[in-house]
Order: sequence, then structure tokens, then C-alpha cells
Amino acid sequence: MRVSAPIVTERSPRAQRLRRGLPFAGILAILAVYTLDTLALGPRGPWQTVDGLLPGPGLERDIVIDQQELRALLETPPDQKRALVVGSSRAQSFRPQLIRSELRHSVRFGRIAHGLIAPFEIDSLVDTALAIDTDVVVILLSEFDLNRPVFIAPPVSFGSFAAVRDLAQLGGPAFSYEHRLLLFRLSAACALNSYRYRDVLQRAFADKWRRFELGDPFPRPTRVSHPNQVEGGTPTPLSGADQKNLFSRLGQLFPGGYRSTFDQIRSVTRGPHADFQRGLVRRAVARLHAAGVAIVIVETPVHPLSVTLYDTSIRDDFVGFASQLVSEFGVVFVALEDSEPYVGEDFGDLVHLERGAPKLTRTIETAVAEVLRVDSPLRR
Repeated sequence: MRVSAPIVTERSPRAQRLRRGLPFAGILAILAVYTLDTLALGPRGPWQTVDGLLPGPGLERDIVIDQQELRALLETPPDQKRALVVGSSRAQSFRPQLIRSELRHSVRFGRIAHGLIAPFEIDSLVDTALAIDTDVVVILLSEFDLNRPVFIAPPVSFGSFAAVRDLAQLGGPAFSYEHRLLLFRLSAACALNSYRYRDVLQRAFADKWRRFELGDPFPRPTRVSHPNQVEGGTPTPLSGADQKNLFSRLGQLFPGGYRSTFDQIRSVTRGPHADFQRGLVRRAVARLHAAGVAIVIVETPVHPLSVTLYDTSIRDDFVGFASQLVSEFGVVFVALEDSEPYVGEDFGDLVHLERGAPKLTRTIETAVAEVLRVDSPLRR
């Protein structure tokens, strides 16, 4: 005899028990948290207000400025193209206000440029760039960016699970296990904006709610720097006498300070860290290319004195890598030889342009106008 399964109706005792067993309140609470998290801390969040609450300059303000730049691009009128310029603090030498007005009528420029923006952060920005329908992404790079140790700070990333996957795949199982806490924090930053921006919110106002004011005798401790995830190689040997002479000359050129950029230049070496950085850039370029976004890589210069501080043949590695991206993905590469010449007086230190900022801006302006086929006075 065939026995049919019992029918569960909405009013049956079994259905009622199932409904009572489901954590509806918890599900609703999770949905409410995600909705609030997305609305309050998404691209259209109150970032200008948060900016006004921050007590001074710092990484938290840089992160807030990033969000304001992205929101401005998101709100670009349909008749304008969208160009996103991204790079480390050296990319701050790109000055959108110097772009000719004729081009600014056709193209809206956004700039993501500050410390800790490196290949992983560029890879993590790809999803955001696609979400705001970016027409062209301009990446400012050189061997200075690709041949230094890998250091990743989760709050600076742009919440991309694809980039976290790239990181784990490029690093391999041993890297992923060793840096499992980093991968967890990066994943949490992808899932919750409130986690990703927790340092920003704390500095803006939340610290006042959860800390006592201790006064000068008990100052708030400074943050301890974390070790690099992938270390660099051994710098080119430099004798004590040569270093002393260099310090004397650099002190005359840059009385405001030069040691931090000196150490950065000295860390430009060959090794597995460079392969790692190039792999992250390649992944970013591949995803942008697959989505139909135009890509421009502009080589950024270093001070002429830097040639004595590291093996400058490493630049050949960078140019070769950029040429591969041109062949594989149709990237437009603007090498130093294709830009206006840079001289020592163009720099504020060993790696950042000051007086030379208009030259870099004109280089980017010309490249974007060519790629987007829009009119610019510099093309005439």
C-alpha cells in the first residue's frame, strides 16, 4: 500500500512550528543593519558632513575625500565622460583645476590619490569604478610603486571581494594562512561599511562617546606600524661617505625634510614583492578591460638625484611590464620619454612633484582627450 507524505498547510501544526522555529526577528535585524549600513555609509552617504567633523589632516580624511570624489563622479551628468585618476600620494600632483575648461566641459575628472594607495588598493577600486560607469581609468605608476614591499591596510581598500580573491590566489596557500587575519579584515571591510570606516567614524565623533579625556599626562598612544606582508630585497650598497654627501646635498635642496622619501627610494628593489605587485596591477587591468573601460598608465618621475639611490635598471622591468599590458589589453602607456621633461626644480622632495605638477596634469589631459576622442586645446 502506498503511503503519501503528509501535506503541510499554512494552518497545520507542523507549519506553525516551522514558522516559530525561524529567527524572523534576527533576519529582520540583519536586513535593517545592512540597509542602514548601505544607505548611511554608501557612495551617497553624508561624507561632506563627516569631513567637517574630522579634527585635522590624516589618513581618515583622505578616505573621506575618496568617497566625495567618487560621489561627484557618480553624479556626473549624462553628457559628460567620467575619468578616474588613481595613484599614491604622488598622484596628488595631478591638479584637476588646471585642466583646460574646454575639456572639463566634456569630461569630469575624479582623483583618488594619497598614501597607502598601491596595487592592491587599485585592484580593489575596480568594482567601484565599474559601478559608477567610469569611461577611463588613469593609473599613475613607476618602478617606485611596483618594486617596494607590499603593505596593505584594510581601511584604505575599496571593499572588493574580487580583489581579496586576487590577493589570496597570487599569494598562495602559505601566504593566505600566514596572513589569514588580514584576509578576514579585508573580507569584513567588503561586507560592512561600518567596519571599513570604523576608524573614520571614531576620529570624527565616536571617540567622544567611548573615551575619557585624560589630558596631557596621559596622551592617546600612537598607532604601532605593522610589518609588510611581502618584504622587499636588499638595497643597492651605499658607502658611508656617499651617504653623508647625499644627506648634505639633500638637506640643502629640501630643508623641510627628505628622510622618509629617501628611505622609500632605497626600498626599490627586485624580488618576489615586485612580482606580487605586478600581478595585482595585471588583475585590475584585466577586469577593467573585460568591462570595456579604457585604461591609461602614466609613468611618474622621481627626482634626478634618485638615480644614485637604487638600481635604475629596474625601470627597464617596469617599462617591459607596461609594454606587456599594452599588447595584451590595449592599455595606453605614456612613458617619461613621451611626457614633458622633468628637472630637479620640479620636485618638492625625492618623489613628489610640486612645480612640475602642471606638466603631469597636461600629460594626463592629453592622454585622456586622445583615448576618449574629445577635443582639447592641447591636441591642436
